[in-house]
Amino acid sequence: AAVAAEQGDAKTALELCGRAPATAYCAVIRGGILFSQGKLDEALREFTAAAEKKSPVSWQHAQACNGIGRIYSARGDMQKASEFYAQAAAANPDSAEILANQAFAMQQSGNPGAALETYRKAAQANPNDRFAALMLADAQRRQQAEQDNARQQRIDALVRELADSFKAGAPKRAAGDGWTSKPLALSFLSLAAKGAPAEREGEDDYFLLRLSSLLQESGSVQIVERELLDKLLAELKLGAT
Repeated sequence: AAVAAEQGDAKTALELCGRAPATAYCAVIRGGILFSQGKLDEALREFTAAAEKKSPVSWQHAQACNGIGRIYSARGDMQKASEFYAQAAAANPDSAEILANQAFAMQQSGNPGAALETYRKAAQANPNDRFAALMLADAQRRQQAEQDNARQQRIDALVRELADSFKAGAPKRAAGDGWTSKPLALSFLSLAAKGAPAEREGEDDYFLLRLSSLLQESGSVQIVERELLDKLLAELKLGAT
């Protein structure tokens, strides 16, 4: 059943679960299928049943708790999500996916220090997990940025200059030859996820980080840090739309 579910054959997976004993892992598999279909209420019932049965195989119990955490996160309850991710991580401390989910919840809950340490554990648990590695690098960059006072002062000065220029209605003209094309600025704002929630926490952030990285690697694009854009929008009292 687990193999069929992994291959995307939900019908066969559910049929095999129906023929198997009512084990905790069958409930985990059913929960995962329902979650992927966006049926969160039904998935929560299956994951909860699996967690309550306390499978003797610890990683199976961890998957049940992780599934519950994903559902609470999808509903915007990061506190409950964090509680179940902690249970999942305790049951399976070697899962990079679970640790990365837990780290994301910590970050969203305003605990960046703990998030960074947990992302580090996730990357160590599976050095080949590109998701965990990229999220760790971003968490490290955020921490370094917060501790870099000179950088913060540069950003604040640039924001003030841009805001004053915008309010005055007369953007500062850049030096140039008059015929070379001006730089084109693009912003990725208000991205919306469609369909069922992602299997892993922070997949939207991961997508943006990868996209930014690939654009920057091209050599012809310079990425403007989101922190600068957020401060500018706040200064101008503009929404992200």
